[in-house]
Amino acid sequence: MKMTVHKKELYVQSRGWIPTLYDISKEILEIVKVSGVVNSTCCIASYHTTCSVIIQECLHDIYSFGFEF
Repeated sequence: MKMTVHKKELYVQSRGWIPTLYDISKEILEIVKVSGVVNSTCCIASYHTTCSVIIQECLHDIYSFGFEF
């Protein structure tokens, strides 16, 4: 069995004390496409304690609270 690992880092900048949300879906899809990996698991992690990675399934919730990407 052949194992392939592909690593890429994304950098985003917050707006200070204002909660900041970024939709990185397009970037992740592009990274997976470029990697050439077809069947795999994509692991996304945050290196900083005050940052978190969430999966947002209902975008209407974000827009209801006034957040924009």
